[in-house]
Amino acid sequence: MSQLSLSEQSFNTLLVIIFICLLGIDLETCLVGTVIDIIRLNVENFGYVGKGEIELAPITLFIGPNNTGKSYTAMFLYASIESMIESIQKIIREGFLRFIEMKDLGNLLEKLVNEYREKAQSLAKEPKSHRKNEELNKLLGEFVERGMELYINELNKLLNSKNFKKLVIEEIERVFSSRITDLVRRGSSEMRANIKLKGKFFELSCDLKVSMPKPRIKQDRNANLDIKLTAKTDAILGSLEKGVKERYYRLFRVITSRRVTSEEFLPYLPYLLEILEDLLEDLEIDFAKFDIHYLPASRAGILYSYRTVASAIIKSVPSMPIRGAEIPSVPGTLADFLAELISLDPRAINISDELKEIIESLEEILEGSVELVRRGDISLPEPIYRSKEFEFPLSNVSSMIAELSPLDLYLKYGSIKKNDILIIEEPEAHLHPDKQAKLIEVLTLLAKRLGVRVIITTHSDVILNKLSNLVMAGSSNAPEFRVALKPEDVKIYNFRKDEGYSIVEEVKVSETGIRDDVFKKIIEELYEEHMKLYYRVQKLRAGGRIRDCEEDKD
Repeated sequence: MSQLSLSEQSFNTLLVIIFICLLGIDLETCLVGTVIDIIRLNVENFGYVGKGEIELAPITLFIGPNNTGKSYTAMFLYASIESMIESIQKIIREGFLRFIEMKDLGNLLEKLVNEYREKAQSLAKEPKSHRKNEELNKLLGEFVERGMELYINELNKLLNSKNFKKLVIEEIERVFSSRITDLVRRGSSEMRANIKLKGKFFELSCDLKVSMPKPRIKQDRNANLDIKLTAKTDAILGSLEKGVKERYYRLFRVITSRRVTSEEFLPYLPYLLEILEDLLEDLEIDFAKFDIHYLPASRAGILYSYRTVASAIIKSVPSMPIRGAEIPSVPGTLADFLAELISLDPRAINISDELKEIIESLEEILEGSVELVRRGDISLPEPIYRSKEFEFPLSNVSSMIAELSPLDLYLKYGSIKKNDILIIEEPEAHLHPDKQAKLIEVLTLLAKRLGVRVIITTHSDVILNKLSNLVMAGSSNAPEFRVALKPEDVKIYNFRKDEGYSIVEEVKVSETGIRDDVFKKIIEELYEEHMKLYYRVQKLRAGGRIRDCEEDKD
């Protein structure tokens, strides 16, 4: 039997596979850590916003007058985070297997292996000692760190390739249902935005610059995009468990002990490929744990027409490829909202103890529950509202129920998971002030118990004051408060009008609550107006020009 040999390209590929397996769990954590510590957005000349810096907290509020860019900013957060998630998922689904065949990376890793082989062989000649073990551990750390830098550099090349940049820009255009140049603030020549996702083991950054097209110069898009993934290797290496470290040592010793031929690597190949296959599956599963949801301001209207819209889509789908039919252009947030509702599965109901309390609190506000049922004339499940006495389709319920139904459905049927992001526009719509306050308690439970980041756009002073009370409750540490927040759990951003555009300013949150200069000023102005009118009426009454209501009855 002739000896099986590997080509130089195959050997380079094998080196890449070995290194990926050396990274093992650490690469998985680096790319798809399920907990992101910091999400920060900076924008200039975007929509109505002249300038703004926003960092998300467990609860983040956007407040301010109409037409100041609150919803636009929320939509941009949604689009940019969604597209960055999709970019990483695309690498996992499509690019990762091609990635291990890259000749350049194989050559670079071979040079790295040779360099550390010499260092390891020199160290091996020394007698056994505690210092020798420390040096070997240091050598391993350096090897993995430098190799990871090579690997992350190649990942960044993928992320900044034309196809991935196009994916991000097209997602932003889809969400806003407009060209990206339409997002540049009127009167400005250039828009800039930067979004950063920082975790314990990685940082993902996206820089976007959009310029207005120059006259008589034809350009498809005037957008420049730079995406950068940075691994925090010290944190990754420090997090290794003992068993994982032993695996690293074994593989490290194999590839650095001597000049091993490519044929000698063959017995390791099935084992390495099996690890790689598991790693790819874990990457995709782990990244699916982080998702973002958008509840638009028009959600009640969509719920009222849910059955009609769903039926129309089902009937038109078979003929679309034949007729080339097009669905009318709508903002991506609306399309995604409807798609998420349609994709809910009645069989997917799985309520944990944590979630049970949150759902029960929400259904106290609803004074009933929203459930998915199947009807005979439609293949999609239909949401219905059930109280103790009645059962209605959502097309026949009150506007308050229609507003809150999507949240009940998302929680009940597994759409919202731990560490997700939920953006909800104007949750106060059609809610009595008492129910607004109770809803904030529900959203606070969602943030504190499930780690969901909640972003709210609002015009409600009730919501702001309730959050202020929850912060004070958290600062008091009083045991009777079931729901409470710390000052660091809340960030408030006021979109303030300033000479034709808006400036985003952070509102101070302290142990004494939230400083309310925005709504307080409006309330004071209303009170002053009330007092002026009151004294005017009293003056007219004293002159006999106005009679009391009781006199009119007589």
